[in-house]
Amino acid sequence: MTRVLITGGCGFVGSNLAPILLREGHEVVIYDNFSRGSKFYLDDVGKYSIINGDIRDKSSLLSAFENVEVIIHLAAYGSVVESVKNPIENYSINAEGTFNVLNAAREAGVKKFIFASTGGALIGNSLAAVNEQSVPRPISPYGASKLAGEGYCCAFANSYDMSITALRFANVVGPISWHKKGVITNFFKAII
Repeated sequence: MTRVLITGGCGFVGSNLAPILLREGHEVVIYDNFSRGSKFYLDDVGKYSIINGDIRDKSSLLSAFENVEVIIHLAAYGSVVESVKNPIENYSINAEGTFNVLNAAREAGVKKFIFASTGGALIGNSLAAVNEQSVPRPISPYGASKLAGEGYCCAFANSYDMSITALRFANVVGPISWHKKGVITNFFKAII
């Protein structure tokens, strides 16, 4: 059984991922500050170890990462529109927070790390048909902060022998996504 910690585990993606990991036999620890997520999004909340913490709190992260083998970093200030309105908060959570999570993982000896990035880290003013070789041109503070996180992931993977994967999500929808402010959710609300 692998001990997996999900930052932002009570958010939309985390609350859909956590039960899958549990069914596959992993021990799941959720680290969330509940600013956007909720324990009510989780089925069988008692099956998880839940830590109320903020990714900007370095000491809390370090103690939470003890005996963790894999970290899935989903915690983020996840709105493009809100990042334009409040770029300082966006930077604090997404860029500094991601650095804190990576550094605490390094200090705790965690070797496997998955980072939730965004297509917006690459797409923006890029030409159509982007790929891994495309030059990143984010057009929002959100995209820029996620690109900074990707940069730190690359640096930590190479400097500290960590296995790090970055996933570039775009307009994810599904169960428990009704509260999200993305374009797909807005389309569904307009149709209804």
